[in-house]
Amino acid sequence: MPKSQNYLGIDIGASGIKLVELANVGGRARLVTYAFSEYDSAQPIGQIIENTAEKAKELASLYKQSGAKAKMAITGLPMSSVFTTLLTLSNIPPKQLEVEIKNKIKKLAPIPEDDLVLDFKKVEMKDMSADTVKVSVTATSKKMISKYLEIFKSAGLQLASLETESFALIRALLGKDMGLSAIVDIGAIKTNILIVKEGVPVIHRTIKIGGTELTKTLAEKMNTDLTKAEEIKRTMSMEKMEAAHSLFDGMVKSIANEVNYCKELYSQQYKNAIIEKIILTGGTAMILGIGNSLEEATGLRVFYGDPWARIIYPDELRPSLDVIGARFAVAIGLAMREIL
Repeated sequence: MPKSQNYLGIDIGASGIKLVELANVGGRARLVTYAFSEYDSAQPIGQIIENTAEKAKELASLYKQSGAKAKMAITGLPMSSVFTTLLTLSNIPPKQLEVEIKNKIKKLAPIPEDDLVLDFKKVEMKDMSADTVKVSVTATSKKMISKYLEIFKSAGLQLASLETESFALIRALLGKDMGLSAIVDIGAIKTNILIVKEGVPVIHRTIKIGGTELTKTLAEKMNTDLTKAEEIKRTMSMEKMEAAHSLFDGMVKSIANEVNYCKELYSQQYKNAIIEKIILTGGTAMILGIGNSLEEATGLRVFYGDPWARIIYPDELRPSLDVIGARFAVAIGLAMREIL
């Protein structure tokens, strides 16, 4: 695939669609344009892509609004709808290795065998022995893939690739950082927690908690509409607001418990392994106070991810990009796939 053309990163999420166009400039990604749309209410991704004609129409409208010129797009498969694992296997010939992987995943993946699509690649890690290989495996549903293909075709775009959102987040937020980190992606209805070692996701957990629940509670307790409640959520400190304090507290506790569980799980597999930091991202990650609260609850340093850090863009756009950055991490990482 030629590296000279522009690429679209398109994230069809639970709360809306995010689109980014990036150009290759001497091996670096330059921002061409971006746009996003928001749904009236957040929905599970399975429901969102079910009506392919409607979603294609929304995507085509957003594409036109953005002024994008590229037609080649990369989109992400939601982590909660994809089975991923890191296997350690004997270093056997490629054909035998493929059979071994397929046999293991058939037993592990919660997807019927006749609807299963496998993608895997060998990964290099420092703790590997000469007689073993590590393989990163992704399993997803043929039906889901066909829905995405239909949406993009109907929208007049060419789907160059589909990849799991986890790899897009790693690309956008960690780059070449080979340390041991946790990425916490707090979305509208779900939170994904990734433990990443040497650029590879080794543990993934999803919990059903997100910003939509907080917005609805605020709207009810403050007797206002959802739009106003969303604005309040994004601009005021939840930990200091009586109307949202208990729910905010519960959200942080649930996320922290899951992070701590992942830490323990990883340390059981790899003795003396220490997770260095948490990278916070996702639309709900921008709630004031959540970073400090999560830091206190986990004992780990928390940093807000900056997906624009590896992108060239005009300085005057910085204030606007800072505001939307956490919501665009997946889309940016997807667009970077064919450039970097």
